[in-house]
Amino acid sequence: KIKGAGLDVLGFYPIESGVSLYGKAGMFAWKSDLSMTHSGTVFLDASRHESGSNAKFGLGIEWFEGRGRVRAEWEHYALDNWINIFSIGALFQF
Repeated sequence: KIKGAGLDVLGFYPIESGVSLYGKAGMFAWKSDLSMTHSGTVFLDASRHESGSNAKFGLGIEWFEGRGRVRAEWEHYALDNWINIFSIGALFQF
């Protein structure tokens, strides 16, 4: 099981009315817990706990109209195994 939280700084570059490109950079703090138990012919009970923080960055495009926004983005987490995430999200500002 892995848990974490991140904090980013975003910079926007308007390319036309209602559309912006953006970049983001930040940190991701994480904690992982691994436990295994096997009770076949060999008994194994092991656990491992780690935590740390790593850099993350990304690029995206945002379309906006009034108080609504839609974003498509790519995020890269620089962990031991590099992780890339592609996502689409919607925002509504109150």
